[in-house]
Amino acid sequence: MSQQSEKAVSKEDLEAFLRKRVQELEEELRTLKALLEYIEDAGKLSPTERAEDVKVGRRRVARVLRGESYVRAVPEVPMALPREVREYLQTVEAEIRAYQAKSEAGEGVKLVIRERPDSTVAEVKFDGLFTTLEVLKAKAALKYAMETAYEVYRAQLRSKGTEEEEEGAQEPEGGAEDVEGS
Repeated sequence: MSQQSEKAVSKEDLEAFLRKRVQELEEELRTLKALLEYIEDAGKLSPTERAEDVKVGRRRVARVLRGESYVRAVPEVPMALPREVREYLQTVEAEIRAYQAKSEAGEGVKLVIRERPDSTVAEVKFDGLFTTLEVLKAKAALKYAMETAYEVYRAQLRSKGTEEEEEGAQEPEGGAEDVEGS
C-alpha cells in the first residue's frame, strides 16, 4: 500500500512539474513573439515618414524612410552589413557630427544598427538630424550602404552556388575513380 501512495505522490509531482514547465514555455513564447513583432515593425511605414525605394536593377532591396529628425533604411532582403559598410556609416556619422559642431545645431547625430538574431540587419538609422544637408547626407549614405550590402550579398550567393557546383562535379569523378581502382 505504501508503494501506491508513493506513486500517487510522484504522479502529482510530475503533474506540478509539467504545469510549471508549460507556463515557463508559454512565457518564453510570448517573449519571442514580442521580439519578432518588434523586429518586423521596423519595416512598417509611419504616417509621418516619407518612403523612398532603394533599387539595384529592377529589384527593390530596401526602403529609406525619412522622418522629422531621422532617416532610416529597412532592407527588403535579409542581408548582413559588411564591416566596410559599417565603417563607412560610422565615418558619415562622424562627418555629420563635425558639421553639427561647427553650426552648433542639434544635439548630435547617432547611428543605430538594429540586427535580427540571425545577424542580418533589421534597420539602420541616423537619428538627431536637424538640417536639410544632414538629412540628405544621411539618406545618400544609407542608400549607398544598402546597395553595397546587397551587391556583397549577391556575390556571396553566387560564390556559394559556384562552390556547390564544383563540389558536385568533383563527387562523380571521385566516385568513378574509386570504381575503376577497385
